[in-house]
Amino acid sequence: MSLLKHTIFRQAPLLFILVAVFHIAITLFSIYLHHDLAFTFIDWQTPLLTLAYCILWVFVCTMKKWAAYSYVLLTVCSGVLQFVLVPKLELTSYDASLFPVDMVFSVIILAYFKKFS
Repeated sequence: MSLLKHTIFRQAPLLFILVAVFHIAITLFSIYLHHDLAFTFIDWQTPLLTLAYCILWVFVCTMKKWAAYSYVLLTVCSGVLQFVLVPKLELTSYDASLFPVDMVFSVIILAYFKKFS
């Protein structure tokens, strides 16, 4: 854990650390909003998605290319679900309200991509 903390604070730009704090706050808020629901995938898909984004962003802060690819891929998959599959399958419970923000974060990743190892 100290190695992860050392790597994040030494290599990551301040913007990445601030986005990590944002992801952690959104994940905790999403879990709080859904804490009284039964634990089923349908009910907990939004907190699980925000948790996946949060975990991937923490690893993006370590400046690893696999984490950057994974975050962008998760954003693309979320976009496909939001714009292609949800209207066709009528998945009204799928909520990707942070999708535009995640697209901005993916652009930030791509802007810093040369610094990733």
